[in-house]
Amino acid sequence: ELLPLSDGRLVVSTNVITRSNHNQRHNNPPKTLAIPLARAVFILNLQQAPAGITVDAILHGHPHDAVQYLLELPTGDLMTGGGKMDATLQVWKSTQFIQPPKEQESIEEEEMSMIDVSEEPATTDQTLVTRTTTPIQSKSHQT
Repeated sequence: ELLPLSDGRLVVSTNVITRSNHNQRHNNPPKTLAIPLARAVFILNLQQAPAGITVDAILHGHPHDAVQYLLELPTGDLMTGGGKMDATLQVWKSTQFIQPPKEQESIEEEEMSMIDVSEEPATTDQTLVTRTTTPIQSKSHQT
């Protein structure tokens, strides 16, 4: 799933795929971005492309299935919905994924940190991973 946000960023839902499944879907080698979680929702800032894409936030609240639905609410908050295995809706406050720009940010020095944002830890596994910058790389897959 892809969702452009009103502030110009892009929300992308990812899932685990196999190399054979990936090769069947794409005839041309895709642009790739190294990500720390295979199944999550990424808030991407494309304004720095082609030098790199800023991953402003990673929303991880649907650990059992890929996110099937993305909706930006009028308040700027984001609602995500999991698939059949997850069967939940999560509402993410915009303050959870709006990050102020950092001074002198460097790809080599940037480290990702996990922040638990769940209001009820016993009933949800909702976490937020904060801002990182990663260059886009083109990978060619040989069959």
